[in-house]
Amino acid sequence: MRFTPSVHVLKRRSALTLLSASIAFASGVAVPSFVYAEVSSVSVRYYDVPAGALAQALNTFAAMSGVYLGGSAELLSGKRTLGFKGEYSTTQALDLLLLGTGLSYVQGKGNSVVLIDPNAVSTDENGITMSPLLVESGRSTTTLGKNVLSSSEIESMAGDTSNLTDLLKGNGAVRFSRSSSTSASSASMRPDEVSIHGQSHYQNSYVIDGMSANNDLNPGDSEDTYSNPISPTNLSMLSGSSSQSYYVDPDALESVTVYDSNVPVEFGGFLGGVISSTLKRYDGEDYLSVKYAISKDEWDEMHADEDLEEDLADGDSIEGEYTPEYLKQRLTLTGAQGITDKLGMTFTASRATSAFDQSYVKNIGNTVYGKQGVEYDDTVDNAMARFDYKASQNLDVGVSMLYGFWPEDFDQIRQKVTDIAKRNKDAAKNRGTIWSIKMVEAVTSDKVLPDPQQSNDRILRLVDSISLADVNARLRQWLSSPDRILYTQAVGGKAVNIGSVESIDDIFQEMESRPLAALQTEHVVAAKTLPEVTQKGTVTLTSRNVELGVSRWSLSNGDFLTLLDPTVLAERYQIEASGEGTKSYFTAVSAAGYHVKQGSTWAEQIAVQMSEATGVYGWSDDEFQQWRKDNKVSLSSKQKAQNLVYRASIDDEKIESLLGLYHVNQVTPHIDHDVYDTVMASLKRNASVDVVRPIEAFSRRIAKARFESNNVTLTVADLAPLSLEKLEQTRQKQVALPVQYFIVSRLPESDITALVEQYLATVPRDLSASKLSQSALVNDETTPVLQLAGNRVVDLSLNTEPKAEYRFYAYQAVPWSPSAALQLTYLGERLETMLKQRLRSEVQGVYSVRVGLELNKETNRAELSIQYSSAPARLDDLATMTTDVLAQWPSMVTAEWASEIQEAFADVEQNRLANDFDGTLSHRLELSERFYGNAQYLNDMDELSLALSEAKLNAFVEHLSFNDRVIGFFRPKE
Repeated sequence: MRFTPSVHVLKRRSALTLLSASIAFASGVAVPSFVYAEVSSVSVRYYDVPAGALAQALNTFAAMSGVYLGGSAELLSGKRTLGFKGEYSTTQALDLLLLGTGLSYVQGKGNSVVLIDPNAVSTDENGITMSPLLVESGRSTTTLGKNVLSSSEIESMAGDTSNLTDLLKGNGAVRFSRSSSTSASSASMRPDEVSIHGQSHYQNSYVIDGMSANNDLNPGDSEDTYSNPISPTNLSMLSGSSSQSYYVDPDALESVTVYDSNVPVEFGGFLGGVISSTLKRYDGEDYLSVKYAISKDEWDEMHADEDLEEDLADGDSIEGEYTPEYLKQRLTLTGAQGITDKLGMTFTASRATSAFDQSYVKNIGNTVYGKQGVEYDDTVDNAMARFDYKASQNLDVGVSMLYGFWPEDFDQIRQKVTDIAKRNKDAAKNRGTIWSIKMVEAVTSDKVLPDPQQSNDRILRLVDSISLADVNARLRQWLSSPDRILYTQAVGGKAVNIGSVESIDDIFQEMESRPLAALQTEHVVAAKTLPEVTQKGTVTLTSRNVELGVSRWSLSNGDFLTLLDPTVLAERYQIEASGEGTKSYFTAVSAAGYHVKQGSTWAEQIAVQMSEATGVYGWSDDEFQQWRKDNKVSLSSKQKAQNLVYRASIDDEKIESLLGLYHVNQVTPHIDHDVYDTVMASLKRNASVDVVRPIEAFSRRIAKARFESNNVTLTVADLAPLSLEKLEQTRQKQVALPVQYFIVSRLPESDITALVEQYLATVPRDLSASKLSQSALVNDETTPVLQLAGNRVVDLSLNTEPKAEYRFYAYQAVPWSPSAALQLTYLGERLETMLKQRLRSEVQGVYSVRVGLELNKETNRAELSIQYSSAPARLDDLATMTTDVLAQWPSMVTAEWASEIQEAFADVEQNRLANDFDGTLSHRLELSERFYGNAQYLNDMDELSLALSEAKLNAFVEHLSFNDRVIGFFRPKE
């Protein structure tokens, strides 16, 4: 075994805790800043996500739901989730998972969701939001485009994590190859190829402990011959190539950092992103771990079209693309051992194997020779070690070692390549239908199609010319070459003058001459306590519903409280009390929406979010985060067009800390000066960039057509009047508005009302600022965000890519009710199914389809959205087909379908109540009180499934027309 060392000197410095400044904005055309992800809201699964670190819980959720999660890793720092169990739709599960974390989410491409703390500006047809902005402890910005996975997060990941790219499935900036979800890839040991921000998979940079792990041997030809073992059109490098030179075992890794933008200067020589891994370091603790993993086809659920089920069962295809039977195993040994007082090592040794069979039909000319079998036996070995020497308290020296190639490894690989090349030469004698398809693809995409016999002859000549000494010499050359990288970028694709070789050398020499900064001392975070509240207000009982356990109270400051004891309804629904500690649920709703008639919508949202970023005024970020961690308190806010909502769920014994934090937020709504300076500088910098991508121009035109306003982009002029004094005045005006509270708790009523008297009734309010009643919050100074009536069409030919987009947005007035919301949810799923059926039978060249149908409780409108991505020639056909399908609402409802969804919902509801009874009641209590003015919804919960009967669904769809529409066509440039 050969080792190639790489020495790294690491200076230890205290890390600064990052606090997300959750900034969301809207203008006169904006929609609410919190946008529900457009993942399937009806696909119901059973979830069991325990309380704990949010990062770990997100990995569990991703594995259970199949949704790819992305976003900045810094957003998760210090955040915890309350956990949940039960059967939920994806959006319901996401809401429960993020409850109390302060985070939100938006839909990414495909089946992906991006976590956000809504910030700097991005505009789409749904309105205005802002991209993530991070604020350091010192109130300075930190680099975006960086996502870090720690060793604990790697270890906690569920599902198959046998290679490096498996760890990236939760990163929204990373897209996986189309073959990654096929049945053939389930057996292959090769890591999936990934694209970062649309760049080719071979344009990424893989780094392990500072050493390049890229494969330079034809990395772009990654076609896996398992999916095409003998086809004459298999022109790929035999056995397939890969963009990675090492298939590193994740158990060996301390962390994985993905840079998708703003890449540090030490990386270079690529156009995509950086996947930088570090091996585990010796930290003074000895351990030994043995892991065994097994995966087989019996444990997989594979889905296939009915016409292909027989091929799947036999592994039968002209391209061998089915692999229904396989066995994968992995044995991993990891450990750490101290050698001396200052020297220690970590090591990992693993072997992963995969055995699977395929069959294919062999034919030469018009003669079919029947099925031929192919047996595969893949093996991936890992052996890695790292030595760490602690030279002093502030200096560590680490040596990482990866092995080269053994002679038997080299001989085996060379023989395998030779055998496959010869087999492909024989198969190339038949150039049938697939060869014709390849030719058509080559012509349409303007690519060269090499002759397969010539390609394989060339490979055989190359194989004979390569020796083991050559390979290991090249490996040593790669690993020992010095890295000298100058990273330069310009905004908006402007020209960059990188200078001459001499000028670049001067830059490096100047950098090398700079003295290193002094080592930073460890920062100790002081323990803080919230200011003591010595005053008390009063609460007065105004009504009580004994049958439902609901009581309503008025507070001496003008606020109202609705209190629910869930034990009463638990008895009605026969919900047994959990043996674990119970939680209390808190909601505060005011009319402090952002869509004001007079003034700046930007100021309304910036004021809220800067106040949230400040935390407790007078505390540092570190102190506030430490207090939240110690007290397990997380209070999230969500501002919409006409209201501002705070929500939290917390262990019963911590409810006083939660109410104390809310009290401070309301009575001292100040903005830290450093937070203001940092955020405003970033916003002004972003607002000054005048580069608009074609898809952004299209989205803005759609937004203008829907909401009729030109003010869709934050400008420097918008920011100019927003002084610190102005924003603090705006924030103080917001917290002066009366509030309606909802508390669901199993604590004694007297304990809750005593805390309300101390922390809530003492918050000063301006009762003249809005009209507050038990049933609603009304602020005459705000208006809802509404799509305009009528029909409009936006048709733009701006796309620089050879594909098209179709967008459809429509609405219809539907008063909010639980039954109507439920009916629209299932009708949306039905509509998407019918559209996909029509697409498969009538229209080709459609790349993606998304349908959203929901009842907006803020506007009392049923809102429908349909989006296609397709070949340009199919765009007009899609528009016609969509119009035809929407004219068939009554035919969508059948007795069989109604019975099916009614039964499915009954099961979902039963599991929801069994696993999250108190949380479900909290959500429904708020809806019921806000829209009915009483607890009617809680009383009628057991009748919800009746809304899904065939008769009621038919009666409902008879009135659906969605005549008010905005349609958008986004075509390639002519």
